[in-house]
Amino acid sequence: ITVNAVIDGDKYNVNLAAPYLLQGNKIIEQTSLSAHGDIADDRDNTLSFSTIFPHKQGKIPISLNALVKDGIVKSALRWKMKRAQDYSGELNLQATLRRDENRQMDYTVNIEPSHVTFNDTVWNIDPSVVRIAGGTVAVDNLRGSNGKQYVHINGKVSRQPEDVLELDLKDISLDYVFETLNINNVDFGGQATGHFYASDLLNGAPQIYTPGLHVNNLTYNDALMGDADITSRWLTDEKAVALRADILQDNGLKSIVDGAIYVTRDSLALDFEAQRANLAFMKPFMAAFAGDIQGAASGKATLYGTFKDINLKGDVVADTLNFLLAFTNVRYACRNEKIHIEPGLIEFGDITIFDRNGNTARLDGWLKHDNFHEPVFNFGVTQARGLLCYDTNERFNNVWYGEVYGNGSAFVTGSPGIVDVKVNMETAPGSKFTFVLSDAATATEYKFITYRSKRYPQGLPVAAQPTDTLPEAVRKHLARAQTQNVVKPTAFNIDLQGDITPDVALRIVMDQTSGDQIKATGSGNMRLTYNSNDEMEIYGKYTLERGHYNFTLQDIIIKDFIIRDGSSITFRGDPYAAAIDLQAVYATNANLRDLDESFSTDVDLQRTNVPVHAVLIAKGLMSQPDIDFDLEFPTLNSDAVRKVHSIVSTEEMMNQQIIYLLAINRFYTPDYVDATRNNNEFTNVASSTISSQLSSMLGKMSENWTISPNFRSAKGDFSDVEVELALSSQLLNNRLLFNGNFGYRDNTYNTRNSNFIGDFDIEYLLNSRGTLRLKAYNRFNDQNYYLRNALTTQGVGIVWKHDFDNLRQLFKGSRKSKQEEAQPNPVEPADSTTTTTTTAP
Repeated sequence: ITVNAVIDGDKYNVNLAAPYLLQGNKIIEQTSLSAHGDIADDRDNTLSFSTIFPHKQGKIPISLNALVKDGIVKSALRWKMKRAQDYSGELNLQATLRRDENRQMDYTVNIEPSHVTFNDTVWNIDPSVVRIAGGTVAVDNLRGSNGKQYVHINGKVSRQPEDVLELDLKDISLDYVFETLNINNVDFGGQATGHFYASDLLNGAPQIYTPGLHVNNLTYNDALMGDADITSRWLTDEKAVALRADILQDNGLKSIVDGAIYVTRDSLALDFEAQRANLAFMKPFMAAFAGDIQGAASGKATLYGTFKDINLKGDVVADTLNFLLAFTNVRYACRNEKIHIEPGLIEFGDITIFDRNGNTARLDGWLKHDNFHEPVFNFGVTQARGLLCYDTNERFNNVWYGEVYGNGSAFVTGSPGIVDVKVNMETAPGSKFTFVLSDAATATEYKFITYRSKRYPQGLPVAAQPTDTLPEAVRKHLARAQTQNVVKPTAFNIDLQGDITPDVALRIVMDQTSGDQIKATGSGNMRLTYNSNDEMEIYGKYTLERGHYNFTLQDIIIKDFIIRDGSSITFRGDPYAAAIDLQAVYATNANLRDLDESFSTDVDLQRTNVPVHAVLIAKGLMSQPDIDFDLEFPTLNSDAVRKVHSIVSTEEMMNQQIIYLLAINRFYTPDYVDATRNNNEFTNVASSTISSQLSSMLGKMSENWTISPNFRSAKGDFSDVEVELALSSQLLNNRLLFNGNFGYRDNTYNTRNSNFIGDFDIEYLLNSRGTLRLKAYNRFNDQNYYLRNALTTQGVGIVWKHDFDNLRQLFKGSRKSKQEEAQPNPVEPADSTTTTTTTAP
């Protein structure tokens, strides 16, 4: 503190400067006082004062300027809080100082028209008078208003019992009151209307009471409690405010609060008798593990402690309760469950919880806390039956997201800053999961963006001047305050292991830009670990039972390959280093004459336009697999197949044939290129490109359906057109599987009576693992099956599937013993054998 003073006779000039004043744990900054004038002459005395006062919502610069002239003091008090909303004011006063006939000071303060602003709302101060004389303070019509809202003070303060000071409120916001009084740890809100009366304020035993204060929309911690009628009285001996509140809730029921607030001790003791009262007020207390709390509770409880250190005890029944687990984004609910509350402990025992679909599980656990600080919790979810366990989208996590249901158990433990999640479950119907392998992220809109300096990752320095110029006490206080204000994100450690069943629709995105992705269902025993540092490890083997591989080439060729059963993905830690062993087939029709003209005279062929399977073989790292191709001909005899392979005998020739088949649905033979052929190829390229783009657009219309249109012409003039539409879907929680190929052929190779193509497979999984299923199909008889006279072949049967490594496991069966079920699931061996039994068509 620096003080400069000059006194010359009756004249004076005083200046005071205090850059920092420490009051408790608050720092008052830039305080200055300047006064000068003549003691003998009160016509030229001025006073200027300014300071910056700390507040929980921001710093408040305050200034006071006063002029004394002829016994009249004119002053202006101004303030403005540094925050987004306007909190400011200017109060103009004029005080007359004189002595009465008994030489007693008589002060008359005239409050001139002024205005103050709270949260962008302007309040007008009407002219009024406050007189202090003879030990009495008389307030004459002190009033502030904003529309229909007002605060009105009128009456006297003295030692006479008959003198009463009355405070009249109309629709006053309680949150304004708590912010103005800088009460940080109790958050009440609502619109208050009523009267307060005070007498004997100067006798040491004041009488302060309100016979009725009505609060519309009373809130606590932003949770609506209802409309309250409050009576209260000051207790002199206890230095407390005794109160009773009858709260009428929106549901028509009433809750009662009875107790006291001890003003001088910053504490309270309130008894609650609740009837389906709003539980949302618990949200700040349970924020360590729950992102949101909603519901209603009934029972009796006591809230007690200081405004900073609150505790709770009692037994309540959660009539309805639902809460959101932030790390899984799943909301659970329970009904009519008992919650036992002791000081420092909240217990949940044998509670049945529901997900949004009504699936159930059992919840047991507890939350320990130190006056609702430093909570430690331990929750176990068991006996889950089709429970929603994970529910996120690309905005929540753009690397892995989905909707996962499970059967089994999960355990959540933690404390502020760290949460451990251990899960042992089997996937249930309705699950779908996406895993993105590529580094390219999709641009999405997020509500919150935080910019951080590389130099100051925890935020910019608080001090506005070099640290070495600050006093040591101030430097330590600022460092301590900055450390306390840093909000550390919660770290999650997830350990998930279990059986993946065909109930899960898996999507693996290899390249988001081109659209390369795998959509499949399958089974396997997997383990996944993940933490908040985005460190993920996956172990196990996932065997694909059915699926599609969306193959793209330069965004021109977009073909949907059907993945063959038995393809697999093996994880050994790093998910980006997963090993893939996959075979996928693209089926089309092509003319063997394009390979060699001799096929047109082959006596073993009834026609040269035959079904062809372009086989894609992917092995190695899933992010960058080694790709090979092969050709299969399901309707040709072995001699014809050998002849084709003798022509397509090199890797280069195989790649050329595959590209041609994918691009224009025909074989490549450069030795027979002529003008007509070039025209046909141009038409085929155009039709194939249009088909691919249509397939890409239609495939984005629904996640449940894969739609692949295709049309082509062999002649190139569209006089012989083949139109096909491939459909596939997984319905009824992935239990009903459908594959279909429908179309129309109008060409010279079609000698059948019908031009319609109608192939489809329907499978229904009789159990969740897909080892037992019902299957039906309809097949269009290709022309090369010349031994069949019927246009179509149908069949229906039951399929049983079992994985085994040796014959003993085959006959032992797939049921686990109780001891095996209790143990953590081991990683599945790298190789296995599958047997399938079906009934004949």
